[in-house]
Amino acid sequence: MDELIFSISPKLICRSEGTYNLLFNKENGAIIKIVPFIWDVIKKGSSPNSDQYQKILSILSQNKIITFAQETKNEPCVNEKKLGKSTFNNIFDLHSHLNPFVILWAITAHCNLRCVYCFPNVKSVQPMYTPFSLNNLNRIVDQIIAADVFQLTITGGEAFLEKHFWEIMPRLYSSNMRISVISNGTNITKPIIENLLKYELIVAISLDGPNEKVNSKTRGKGVFQKTLDGIKLIKSYKIPVVILVTLTRYNFPVLFDLIKLIADMGITDITIQDLRPFGNKEDYDALRLTKDQEGLLRQKIVDIKESYPKINYNFTELFIFPNPRTNKEKNGYLMQCPAGDNLGYIDFHGDMYPCTSLPNMKLGNVLEDASITELWRSSEVIKELRNLKKKKIDDLQDCANCSINKYCDGGCRGDSFFYHGDLYRRPSRCPKLMELL
Repeated sequence: MDELIFSISPKLICRSEGTYNLLFNKENGAIIKIVPFIWDVIKKGSSPNSDQYQKILSILSQNKIITFAQETKNEPCVNEKKLGKSTFNNIFDLHSHLNPFVILWAITAHCNLRCVYCFPNVKSVQPMYTPFSLNNLNRIVDQIIAADVFQLTITGGEAFLEKHFWEIMPRLYSSNMRISVISNGTNITKPIIENLLKYELIVAISLDGPNEKVNSKTRGKGVFQKTLDGIKLIKSYKIPVVILVTLTRYNFPVLFDLIKLIADMGITDITIQDLRPFGNKEDYDALRLTKDQEGLLRQKIVDIKESYPKINYNFTELFIFPNPRTNKEKNGYLMQCPAGDNLGYIDFHGDMYPCTSLPNMKLGNVLEDASITELWRSSEVIKELRNLKKKKIDDLQDCANCSINKYCDGGCRGDSFFYHGDLYRRPSRCPKLMELL
């Protein structure tokens, strides 16, 4: 039987998940489940020219996991309609209790800004903060690599102010994981540009307003132009840039202007994220969207997407609560979010959490207590969290008789804990609580 000849992408991570393997393509973020014995055949660079393998190879080819030899012109032809609309999984739709898929790592508390809503609250942390030694940074790098993490997002503070940043990058880069860095964009220099190119890093930069007046409300005076200069410099070298917009009552009225500014710079990836609870209730309530703005949010986003259709939007948990007129029914369980299923957060002390919004659920310290893998698999807190996710939304007294609970998974438990000190209460953004329904 003829064989199909191809090469496998060098940007690939293969991770065993028990009865199946996961293939993750660093280049485009595609993640595909595959049976181990089939992968054992394919990774040799050739496979039987059968219907079964043709379909599998077509999916892998479409997601740039394999490339067929041009001279043989033997790429299989498969009716794409039979493959369905999506040929790969979203990384956040998959769960693993073996290791996280995504790690958010706050590598330092040092920062040159004092953003109002900073969730690590670096202003109060810095006086007592002890930076990681290079040895401890490398110990954490060892654990991230050993965990077969697919995506690593490095943040801070301001990540580029960590003096050992570029010393740990070669080993992270050689592991083929997808690496992004969250920055305020005000400290971008030519040496940083050279290293961004060398290590193929994606840069995410925060920008909250289309002008100095609005941007300074959250990110400080004089920051706006410095951030724009940093974005333009990075963009001039064709380095991938994502703009992070944290939605507040101040930038909501000028959101169209902000998106236009970003689009006019030639940027096609924008994350519009909800304001996470920070500080105390008074601080948060003074900055969050008003009730009227929450009510107008969905239509505003629809209008923005229609006006700028070429932009790739990510809304994180901006729409954590459903629109019962259009949303499909949920599975009835609480907290169907990445926390504890595929996402882990490590702060600048080495403490590990299931996400940034659950500071009450510390799994342990990765330098003192146990490794990332051990904490993810067997810490008492992760067990508590996963038991919480097995509960039905009807188990919450506040939600049991709600008319939309079949469309809902209860919202953010971090929000609930912030407001009530209780994981089982109704979050503050609940549309019923805000009288939006």
